Amino acid sequence: MTVPEGRGIEGTAAAGGTFRILHVSTGNVCRSPITERLTRYALSRRLGDPLADGLLVESAGTWGHEGAPMEANAATVLTDFGADPSGFVGRELLDEHVIRADLVLTATRDHRAQVISMGTPRACAPSR
Repeated sequence: MTVPEGRGIEGTAAAGGTFRILHVSTGNVCRSPITERLTRYALSRRLGDPLADGLLVESAGTWGHEGAPMEANAATVLTDFGADPSGFVGRELLDEHVIRADLVLTATRDHRAQVISMGTPRACAPSR
């Protein structure tokens, strides 16, 4: 995927903007919450507060359980890795999530196809 001018991670905080990373799975109660929270955890260990550095990490599900808590086993996995599962609330993937995202990471190819069908021409750009 080609990142539009001025939207790379390294220029985001300096420009006062936010670089959004979106993790997508099916229900948004297990896989995508795990990857969202592990990404936040890894970024905070390496960079300090990711949001202060202009990074926002979110997740949603193609058949998202809107308002649902994270599954207990997923929360246990996060805790075992040192990440914080608290306060998570599931949400359904919407066009606006895809459009706002600078980077979308999907759990499967089917999720990728759904994202591409929802989003913007940017989401369809091939990797090179």
